[in-house]
Amino acid sequence: MENDPKLEDIYRLALDTNRTVHKMRRSMLWGRFFYILVWLVLIFGPVAAYYFYFQSYVQPYMQKLQQFEAQLQQANQTTQSYQNQISSFFGNFTPHATTTATTTTH
Repeated sequence: MENDPKLEDIYRLALDTNRTVHKMRRSMLWGRFFYILVWLVLIFGPVAAYYFYFQSYVQPYMQKLQQFEAQLQQANQTTQSYQNQISSFFGNFTPHATTTATTTTH
């Protein structure tokens, strides 16, 4: 019973199945690794490209944009100041409601 051909076939089949399962698991791990690697490159690649390459080109335009925003805020404050001055100027000329009590004696 030691050299039973059925047992040897079963043993070879078990070894082959074991190798196939190990290959499948290894393939699955490598697939997961490359899936994560691709997503990391897609997410962090543009950020790194901006930080290391494009930032030197974009920075002057960002500074000009910030200066323009500061000028707009200053113009807005000046406009509000003018509006307040105009409303106070014309507020002096509007008639105030005064009540005068007139008594008439006959």
